Amino acid sequence: MQKQQQQQTFDILSASSSVVIPRGFQNNGSWIKHAKFRQITGYDEQFLFDIENNKIDKTPNFVKTIALLERIVTFESHYENEIRMITDTITSTSTSTSNTPSTTTNNNDNTIIPSTITILKNITIGERNLLLLFFRKLLMGDKIQCFVSCTDCGKDMSFEISIDFLLQEKKFKPQVECTIRIDNITFNIRPITTADEETASLMQQNSSLLSTKVEHIIRNCIISSSPSIPSDYTLSDDFINIISSKLSEIDPLADIVFDLECPHCQYVFKSHFIVDDFVFQELYSRCAQFEGEVHWLAFNYHWSEEAILSLPINKRKRYVELINRTLNQDVGKMAD
Repeated sequence: MQKQQQQQTFDILSASSSVVIPRGFQNNGSWIKHAKFRQITGYDEQFLFDIENNKIDKTPNFVKTIALLERIVTFESHYENEIRMITDTITSTSTSTSNTPSTTTNNNDNTIIPSTITILKNITIGERNLLLLFFRKLLMGDKIQCFVSCTDCGKDMSFEISIDFLLQEKKFKPQVECTIRIDNITFNIRPITTADEETASLMQQNSSLLSTKVEHIIRNCIISSSPSIPSDYTLSDDFINIISSKLSEIDPLADIVFDLECPHCQYVFKSHFIVDDFVFQELYSRCAQFEGEVHWLAFNYHWSEEAILSLPINKRKRYVELINRTLNQDVGKMAD
């Protein structure tokens, strides 16, 4: 069973994959929603390990996520995606795996596609989480094993989730904007983006107050109000909580919460699933395995580190399995 799951993961990784983000990035009246992932290589893994090993500058997870996705994702307009699908169908025998650069390009409908980093910073947090979960699915498969401690008895418990099921269950369709009425004032708000987190993070460096960051993000998400409020309008804790709850509602993957029941004491509690925390911890736990695979291929094939890191991950793992299988067969023949 494990081998079947492993093989399925390798097959998924064998070619570039695409995903549609529900809201997308608004560009000159149209929406860019199609994200294309290239093949993931050892260089991408090494990139993340190098960031983690840099203890001098503790990089926030949202910055790591954007840096990773910028390496492996390119965006297309609806028009470009339609053309590519037709072209791919006609030239299905083509084996080209060239990467599309993440710089501004022109497509045939005269629409300028912004840079990848610009789009990544301006899609919602939930959409960013969607892309990171899709990356995790490409790398390690659909199933995720989670471990938590009961908030009542303190005993450990585990549960399995499916990325596909998670996306379907959340009915992920973030709204462009929505209205909410508080204290006889109607507010028009939008979901939080990485750009909001970035500016708030820079602001927090000059202040030790967490509330400063949260308040800044909330203010950024208020598009308009009726009647208009002054710029120094005080945001109470209740106000921030109401807006935060509404933001979670309109962008459900931004704040994923599981309702769990402890198998030991039957206590029911909620557990937050922080996507970037989980994915990066999971990746970093594979560092020793990654280095072992690179060493094993270099030792047996005498390849350079550059050659090994440039391999798509599925191909690297297949070579490792081939070496191990060959050695096991040789040991078996010697035993006979």
